[in-house]
Amino acid sequence: MIKIEFNNKTNREFALVVQNLTRRKRAEERIERHTVEGRSGQIIDRLGTFESYEREVTFANFEKDKVRDINKWLSGNGILRTSVDPDGFFYADVIDVMERNPLGCCRNSMKVTFLVEPFFYLERGRHPIKTDKSISIYNLGTIYSEPVIKVHGSGNGKLSINNKIINLSNIENYVTIDSKLKITHKDNLPKGKDMEGEYPIFEEGRNYISFSGGITKLEIVPYWREL
Repeated sequence: MIKIEFNNKTNREFALVVQNLTRRKRAEERIERHTVEGRSGQIIDRLGTFESYEREVTFANFEKDKVRDINKWLSGNGILRTSVDPDGFFYADVIDVMERNPLGCCRNSMKVTFLVEPFFYLERGRHPIKTDKSISIYNLGTIYSEPVIKVHGSGNGKLSINNKIINLSNIENYVTIDSKLKITHKDNLPKGKDMEGEYPIFEEGRNYISFSGGITKLEIVPYWREL
């Protein structure tokens, strides 16, 4: 039987049985099309970003007294896991819950629509990589990743990823660089003004990381992912 987990709770906790689940698909790449006078066809600019897509789940509900708890569970955003997509997870928002259609005595059905971010994140990519020296790491996904890097040290330092330099100033014990959210912070206080350079990504294949100055060590959560 298919199992759905959303924000650390599963359908089985609510006596819900999964009747149908639409499958994971490759997200649509964002592109720009250009027509050139006198030239056949079109020129395509690939923007390097992708569209979210919808996944629908149909549940059979066996216990009416759990309806309030079910509605609370199936709301908002968070991490979505399914038993048909092992070893990873999706970031998703609940965007629609279609209320119940009777299935006979004591049962109802309900359809839930998740808006899923384009990538499937590998569980292995959530494990921190700690280092106090230059290293190389291999991207286990099939597309570039947007890591979270906790930089330890004091004062000013340089972080190099694939020869792209990030200058950090006024480091006090540590600072966190979140490439997915495009923020730099310490204890949720903004530190963006103390960072100079682009937010780092890990390309497909091997990536080379080094640091100097007041930086003493790194904690890297790579967030490997697939399309």
